[in-house]
Amino acid sequence: MSWIIKKEGNYIYATNTSSGLVHDFHSANMRISKKKNSSDLFSFFVNGIEVPGMCNVHISDIVAENGTDFTDLSSFENWKNLNTGE
Repeated sequence: MSWIIKKEGNYIYATNTSSGLVHDFHSANMRISKKKNSSDLFSFFVNGIEVPGMCNVHISDIVAENGTDFTDLSSFENWKNLNTGE
């Protein structure tokens, strides 16, 4: 199961590629974090509450809105830093 992540305006959309479930959140309320610097697992939070099904998502299961994988860990970290918490 992968998640397609995109930002439109002030909203982040996360679409589950298996079920089609879509989560949408205001980007200012979204936090994406990892437990350790060396980790490639990310958890998604809105207003401090973990998003169901989006705990410890592996970087290989996070897909950019154009359907391609993020090229590496730093490319996704740059995306999350630019697009969340605004």
